[in-house]
Amino acid sequence: MRSCPQIFGIVVLCLASALIGDLSAQRIAIRVEVDSKSVPLGGGFTVQVTRTWPKDFSASTWQDDSLDLGMIDLLFVDVNIVKDQKVEVRRFRCFAFQLNSIEIPRTSFTAIDPSTGEKLSTESEVVLLTVASVLPKNDVGGAELPRGLWPMESREWPSAYVIIGFPLLFIAILVFMKKRRARNKGAPLGPHAQAELRLATITADSCNLGSFVDEFAELVRDYVAEQFQVPAREMTTAELTRRMADISLLTDQELASLRHFLQRLDEIRYGDQAIAAEERRQMTDAFTTWLRSMARWQGEQDVLSQVSVT
Repeated sequence: MRSCPQIFGIVVLCLASALIGDLSAQRIAIRVEVDSKSVPLGGGFTVQVTRTWPKDFSASTWQDDSLDLGMIDLLFVDVNIVKDQKVEVRRFRCFAFQLNSIEIPRTSFTAIDPSTGEKLSTESEVVLLTVASVLPKNDVGGAELPRGLWPMESREWPSAYVIIGFPLLFIAILVFMKKRRARNKGAPLGPHAQAELRLATITADSCNLGSFVDEFAELVRDYVAEQFQVPAREMTTAELTRRMADISLLTDQELASLRHFLQRLDEIRYGDQAIAAEERRQMTDAFTTWLRSMARWQGEQDVLSQVSVT
């Protein structure tokens, strides 16, 4: 039988361990929330994932499939620094295709201190949604007459319906395709297509090396502004590259190439430096390669317009 001092020491040790665990968990956190706990079958709902960790720590990469919700659409990405803590918010649009209930499982999150190797881990709570049928209870539908009781004066009528219906259906399909073709033809060019067109125009004007620098600098900033919805035209090169790094939508190589374009153009424009025809060719070739790597963002303006980093 343990003595009173021994029991007291065990109690103190347990309380200290629990307190240390709570303090570690408070340094990092992950929270999964939904806008509604009850949705109809086939209906949509919004899931928001918030992760918090010390800004100097290295956080584990987020995986969309950890929500285990099948097909989801990313609506929003937001990264902020609040009191030495990095706060990342991701918002998704999901749909309920499973009757009765949907369970969002626990999602783990890890952050590592690069200076000490300290590793902190936590996980979110399980989120349960109720999925209701869109049909009223005890709804058996209307009564249907057996085929034999339905009057049909002549067996020639079905053939007549087919003869009349097929031409009308064919005409309707032609009208639809014509309207769709006209709508697509008049659709405005996206940022990627505009950048390729402007780059071809600038490259073709091989005689004017002076205007090339200004036009090329405007092209780079205009593309970043339109494609990633950031005020690139009003930012300095340092501000713009820092903003793109915070958004974390470019790879390290892509970000380094963008920084090189902007810094070299600034040196030529504001440092009274000249640009040779060979350097111009190398710069346009490098930007063409960079632009091709950006092709994955075509058509993503609705998502990227909601990305904000402060």
